[in-house]
Amino acid sequence: MAELPLCTFGLLLQDECHKKVHTRSVGLYNLSELSDANFELLMLRTKPVDHLQRENCNICFHHEQVLLEKFDKLQRNCCDPFSKHPCIGCTPVKLHSMPVRSRISYAKRKIATATTEIQKKVSKVIQVPLNLVVNEDDAAECDGCNDLTKLVAELKIFEDDEISRMCPGQKEFLSIRIDGQRVHRQKRLLLLNLKEMHVEFKKRTAMKIGLSKFCSLQPPWCITVDSSGAHAICVCETHQN
Repeated sequence: MAELPLCTFGLLLQDECHKKVHTRSVGLYNLSELSDANFELLMLRTKPVDHLQRENCNICFHHEQVLLEKFDKLQRNCCDPFSKHPCIGCTPVKLHSMPVRSRISYAKRKIATATTEIQKKVSKVIQVPLNLVVNEDDAAECDGCNDLTKLVAELKIFEDDEISRMCPGQKEFLSIRIDGQRVHRQKRLLLLNLKEMHVEFKKRTAMKIGLSKFCSLQPPWCITVDSSGAHAICVCETHQN
């Protein structure tokens, strides 16, 4: 059997034709046999230097599968074999070196900045005014946010005057980052242990939360009596003189 010649797209892309990876048969199609929609897709996905004449060009079975049938599943990057598409990317969000408490606020600022920069670059690439490049907000409202808001409100039990007392010293504070800004929170000494607080929490609210999760949600500025330095301000039976 005579060896089949390379198809038009094999020559354009400098890629091997007649592979039996996605099809079991080999052969050539004339581009005139393709529909207008498929022909337009081939032009957009290969970006030939000159417009191809459908009657004088062909495509092998392999490239028909790669560029038309299985293109969506096979393509992982921008389809730009001739490097004609301008790059409009931006640096990724890197969170591995940041504290867990600061990641959400940092990611929000980063995404907002990236959105603005991408709008500017898209405006430049497609040559339209910036005010016409609108970011459509199609995000659905999160149903779980209401539960989170209720939980945060209920966890203010840690700062209840019946549960904790504010430490009097000027140096008894903790510097934490909230929404990207440093805030000083005065330390509070818990008058109950966490197990007793969990029991009190269940009495006050109908929300169901386990002891281990409740302990993990303890604010860092609310310290227990066994914390370092608590003996200097605590007058309980354990620490009194």
